[in-house]
Amino acid sequence: MKKICIVGGGFGGLEALKHLKEGLSGRRNVRVTLINERSHFLFTPVLPDVASGSVSSRSAQLRLAQLLDDGRFELICGRAERFDLERRQVSVGERRVDFDHLIVAVGSEIDWRGLEDPDKLAMGWKGAEDAQRIYRAVVSAFDGAGKVEDEAALRRRLTFVVAGAGASGVELTAELVSGVRRALLPRAGAQAARAFRVVLVEPRGAALPDFAAPLQARAAGALGRLGVEMIFGDRVEAVSAGEVRLGSGDRIEADHLIWAGGVKAPSWLSGSGLPLTGEGWIEVDDRLCAVDGVFAIGDAARRRRGEPWPMTAQCAVQQGPVAANNVLMDMVGASLDPFEYAHFGDLIRLGERDGIFQLGGLRLTGPTAWGLIRLAQVMLAPTMTKKMALLGEWMENVVRGHEWTRLPIEG
Repeated sequence: MKKICIVGGGFGGLEALKHLKEGLSGRRNVRVTLINERSHFLFTPVLPDVASGSVSSRSAQLRLAQLLDDGRFELICGRAERFDLERRQVSVGERRVDFDHLIVAVGSEIDWRGLEDPDKLAMGWKGAEDAQRIYRAVVSAFDGAGKVEDEAALRRRLTFVVAGAGASGVELTAELVSGVRRALLPRAGAQAARAFRVVLVEPRGAALPDFAAPLQARAAGALGRLGVEMIFGDRVEAVSAGEVRLGSGDRIEADHLIWAGGVKAPSWLSGSGLPLTGEGWIEVDDRLCAVDGVFAIGDAARRRRGEPWPMTAQCAVQQGPVAANNVLMDMVGASLDPFEYAHFGDLIRLGERDGIFQLGGLRLTGPTAWGLIRLAQVMLAPTMTKKMALLGEWMENVVRGHEWTRLPIEG
């Protein structure tokens, strides 16, 4: 019995699993084990919709058990803690999972960059729980805001600071502000509307600092029109109750800090026995191979030589089938295929019916780009059921209005 283990059920791990199911069709002497911290796959492109209340968390998640309807496939819910490459085992708590071939797709974790007590004083921006927490914080801030008589307290209550103006931070900020302005401010009263404030802080010199200058300018313009305050060249240094302190010494009176300030390699990889970069990422060759029989994909994988691969779902989705195919090839002693990344464009949402799409010299903005992004999200959704669920919720918002408009807001 050959044993294949996939650690991580994100975009890369899910695609590897699906490819293995196809490639192993008819073979009964193989067992595939998927190890994931949670029992579901998270469809991260719609997390801003979950945070803004336009999509339910249910539509952003897929039960992994639905894909394991074959007796040769097993799901273990738990966190992988170390690899024993000599014994070919993965440790999950007290359990040891044997493997002949291993695909590591463990993604990344939030890099709080030294922020103290982040779990108590800040909201992360990584998973469905984070998106739901942000959603509840926004609703709670506006619910009863009209009864707050102290103007300074009201302003703190309705001020949100977003740390990090990369793609995820910009999309979250744009969706959050446009949703509030469309659905909550008209019902919250003039005083609350004046108090509402969103501040985007980025240590580097622009919004979308990893993108081309025209996209940076377009994003900054769109955020400015939404009323977002932007602070570039400074960073969030500390947070306390009612205040966010910046590295420059400036202070922002705010009750809410959302952290989109970057990610780092999972800390437990330091003892994994795999070859790592100085920052703790897994080193792989062009075939996605870290060591004999072990492959790494997605955010956690770093190319040893050549142009680095982007840390995007688009890249992970392409790597999953290549890693799975190389496992199948290695099982029969055939040569492995190199991974060649194909870039299908940069897609950034900038609020309601606005966005940017760029591929080479082609650049689309506004409703056209927004519609293209929605189409790409539907195509990327893992199953037909999820595609239909997303379409259904988006259509419901068009017909009935944004979900926030159906929540009790005290004016």
